[in-house]
Amino acid sequence: MLLPVLNVDKAASDQGQYTKTIYNFLESIGINVSLFSLIILLLIAFLFKGAFVFLQKTLASYIRFSLIKDIRIDFCNKYKGMKYSYYTNTSIGYLNNIITTEIGRGVGALNRYTVVIGSLIFILIYITFAVIINYKMTFMVLFLSLLLFTLMRSLSRLSKKISLLVSETNAQVQSLLIQTIYNYKYIKATDSFTHIFKQLFAKINKNYIYQFKSVVLTSIPSSIIEPISVLFISGLVLYYVGFQGKTIAEIFVLVIFFYKAFSYIFRFQSDWQKFNASLGGLEVMSKASRILNNNVEKVGKRQIIAFNKAIELRNVNFSYGSKQVFFDVNLAIQKNKSIGIVGDSGAGKTTLFDIITGLLTPQSGKIFIDGIDCSKLELSSLRNIIGYVTQEPVIFNDTIANNISFWECKSQEGPCKKMIKDAAILANCDRFINEAEMGYETIIGDKGI
Repeated sequence: MLLPVLNVDKAASDQGQYTKTIYNFLESIGINVSLFSLIILLLIAFLFKGAFVFLQKTLASYIRFSLIKDIRIDFCNKYKGMKYSYYTNTSIGYLNNIITTEIGRGVGALNRYTVVIGSLIFILIYITFAVIINYKMTFMVLFLSLLLFTLMRSLSRLSKKISLLVSETNAQVQSLLIQTIYNYKYIKATDSFTHIFKQLFAKINKNYIYQFKSVVLTSIPSSIIEPISVLFISGLVLYYVGFQGKTIAEIFVLVIFFYKAFSYIFRFQSDWQKFNASLGGLEVMSKASRILNNNVEKVGKRQIIAFNKAIELRNVNFSYGSKQVFFDVNLAIQKNKSIGIVGDSGAGKTTLFDIITGLLTPQSGKIFIDGIDCSKLELSSLRNIIGYVTQEPVIFNDTIANNISFWECKSQEGPCKKMIKDAAILANCDRFINEAEMGYETIIGDKGI
């Protein structure tokens, strides 16, 4: 945009095609060509450019953080609806890693893609003006840029492969770390950190190596942008000064323009490389979404509000792979009756309760609640009327009141406070809670300490 300003006092025969185009445009809209009008045009052009850059970055940030939020919520809902059998056969670290790390990386890849699109827009704008100024030079540099892009394709493929390995080792690190923290008491009491840390540190080291390689690969295109641009500009200067006999002052603006234009062209390869380096997160998200969609828990539509008569198992058979646990089990549990299920470890006691709650589906046979086939029931309505005390304590890092209410209501409000206290009295723990430092508002850790 500086060319028309610098050429304002030159004769028409000495003005380039680009300068003449700008002058003709101003005259066509009724504006006299002068230094003042050209400076105003220059300011307007750069204001538009600044506004475009601001809008691009703002829109990219909005899209990025909105997507992260929405996709995290979507995956949480997918976890809620997945089959229990799929959950038991899937690494917790893998499921956790998707939400905490891979969604951010995947959306980062989309953000990189918007940067690539933005670069393409700038490239098209600069190439348009470059063709007007010197089409031969423009086509030559475009050819060199395409050649460079072709040579760099192997780097892009390698970056994508390493990105997937980063995602894989992220999940492995999180899996081992979660297990270490969860079993901290046992590991601490038996001084078993050496063994578990040997595995954990090996995974951390692998993750470090893959991340380092990824950064190195993305740095290669970035590091050659400046040398190639300077090499091109040097050739441009030698051509015009050495062969065309022009002075440095005459070609100064031309050199600056081409330097800016082709920096964008060469930078496109760097942006594309960074996009490929973050594709691992996007692929992990996409694959996990497909798998979760194929492992959705099947539920009926009939609602159940209360339990009135009996729970019945009729000719129920269930097996884990080749190991059969239940053989034509028939059982009726009447309302207001207490029964005990006794058996050796692995006999199927927990499996029985998992079948009754709909977590597991028997290979054959039926389960009836008040004469209604469980397969016809909307399972969340069934589970809402079940009180279930597991072998492991289910305690969240929050107040005692919120652990009792499960955040169903605000524990500080009167009606909610009464329901929480009534539940505690029924469980014979009201006295114990009141002896705590802050009563029902005492914070307990997720281990109940």
